[in-house]
Amino acid sequence: MRIAARLSVIATVVLSSTAFAQGQPTGGEESVGNVEVKVFERYEATVRSANKLSQQPNYEDTTTKKIEVDYDFSPRIVQTKVELDPIPAAQITTTKIERLPENMVKLGMGNYTTPEFSLILANSRSVSTSWSLALDHFSTATGALRDRSVFNDNYTMNNQLRAGIVNVNTRWRLKADIDLNLRDISYYGIEKMAGLNETLTDSDPSRQRYYKYGASARYERTTNRGNDPFRGIGARYYFLHDRYGASENFVSAMSDWTIPAGDLDLYLGVGADYLNYAADSTSTSAYAIRFKPHVRKETNGIYFTVGLNLAFVGSNMTSVEFTQDQAVNKLYFFPDLKAELPLVRDVLNIFGGWVGDVDLNGLDVISTLNPYIAPGTLVQPTGVNKVYLGFSGRISRRFGYNIQADYNIYSNRALFYRDSATYFTGFDPYLNVEYADMSVFSPRVELTYHHPSGIEVSADASVFAYGREEEKIAYHLPDFKGGIHAAYTWKEKIVLKTDFTITGPRIGFGDNEDLEAAQMPTFYDWRLYTEYRYNKFLSAYLSVNNILNQDYDLWYGYPAQGTRFILGLALRF
Repeated sequence: MRIAARLSVIATVVLSSTAFAQGQPTGGEESVGNVEVKVFERYEATVRSANKLSQQPNYEDTTTKKIEVDYDFSPRIVQTKVELDPIPAAQITTTKIERLPENMVKLGMGNYTTPEFSLILANSRSVSTSWSLALDHFSTATGALRDRSVFNDNYTMNNQLRAGIVNVNTRWRLKADIDLNLRDISYYGIEKMAGLNETLTDSDPSRQRYYKYGASARYERTTNRGNDPFRGIGARYYFLHDRYGASENFVSAMSDWTIPAGDLDLYLGVGADYLNYAADSTSTSAYAIRFKPHVRKETNGIYFTVGLNLAFVGSNMTSVEFTQDQAVNKLYFFPDLKAELPLVRDVLNIFGGWVGDVDLNGLDVISTLNPYIAPGTLVQPTGVNKVYLGFSGRISRRFGYNIQADYNIYSNRALFYRDSATYFTGFDPYLNVEYADMSVFSPRVELTYHHPSGIEVSADASVFAYGREEEKIAYHLPDFKGGIHAAYTWKEKIVLKTDFTITGPRIGFGDNEDLEAAQMPTFYDWRLYTEYRYNKFLSAYLSVNNILNQDYDLWYGYPAQGTRFILGLALRF
């Protein structure tokens, strides 16, 4: 029933609407109540384009998070079959390495009757054993007289024979050397004095000869295995005697150890020296027991060494000048402090330290410094403390510099002087030795230049300020010294080397004498060496000393040679 009623209502509404619509004229306008209806065409809805109102969101606001993934691996054996193609055979050829010369002979001759000769022999390449043998001779006879000396020659000769062998294995290295040396000098340092020494005119001066026979050996570890603290040991011995009967025996030994100390290694040197010197009028017997512990460390870019150098020295000296023997026992205590701070790598490096040592100072040391000493000279141990501070680095890729100041405090430093009381007799050619406690302050500047073409140039200058008790004189020590040094190799064919040095004024003898007469003026020394290499086996060379022909004294009363030329050949084979 309800359904039938609903259908009846719907039908009535539809029929009424249809009748109303058909009653309107086509295209006309009618009013339905208060609503005016206009019908044109069927309405179709459209969607407008979207406009973005802001730049948000932005990809920069996006946060990411890695997904945590767990992997489980289960190992298993996979059977594979690999078939490789054989490598084709290669033809192996023997390449001959160019043989380098192991031996050399050099022979030269110069004015003033100046021959020189060198012979060097060595074995071929070897990974375990190498040996060498060298013989050198140099002598010169005249050229230093300059009409100031009463004698007619200034003969000087030096002969040396050296031989050495080195054996290296996987853990140790053994090195042994022998050294034979003969030096012959003439005491020509007597000035012509009218009415005093005419009898010496055109005669030969007396001579001194020093004969030395030495040997040394060093046995050291080359690898660090286990906790073995022993690093090596070295020993040295020589015997020296002169023409006037003086003789000297010297022996020394030093062992090196490494002891672990936490994160550091303690380096320890333990050794001893013994010296026995005897002459007609004097003798010295001395020994030194040495103990040198130190550590090395790098902290915050600072490299430093901290340690000690202890030496207990005992000596007994006799001399005709002493009323009784002099026995001295002394403990030398030297710090071993070094530090280096690279502020700017290769540009500015600061370094400094305080070090020292003591030398028993035998006849071998004294005569090497000055061969014209009087026979029977007294020898004494010499100690020195050195404090230094400096800067080094590079100004540019080619220029380098080193600025350093040293302050040395000496105990018993050997100074050489002429005894005016005997020198002015016209017959005494000797220099005497005075041992002095003194200080030396010496600032130094050095500049270097390197060019890729092979040019090397350096210049240095030092100033010296000496301090002795009671303002005594530092005999034969200059007020300043400097020089320019250059070397150049052109296409490995031509070698040029030159040195120009300037040495400041010196004083040759006593405090209470006429100092004006004792003055030794500033002098210049210019030297040149050039070599032409025809090939790797043959070359010719020329050396020139005292190019400016300066008239100066090596030691007071001992003039240097004039301009000396030596021309020679060198053969390598």
